[in-house]
Amino acid sequence: MWRSWAIGLLGIWIIIIPFLFDECMTQVMLLVVSGALVTLLAFSKLISEQKEEIVEEIRAEIAENAEADSTL
Repeated sequence: MWRSWAIGLLGIWIIIIPFLFDECMTQVMLLVVSGALVTLLAFSKLISEQKEEIVEEIRAEIAENAEADSTL
């Protein structure tokens, strides 16, 4: 999960870099678009990992409740 955060922050850094230095507009747009793409992919992976963790927790709770109900 920390890798997704690191890659997301790297993408944000790629977006910021062209505005810190004097570069031509084509390079600026290329860096902004590629940075946005890296950031989007990293954070979407992070969100999907968090959803998977939540689903696993819910499944574990359901299994525990089913076992408790079957012993009654």
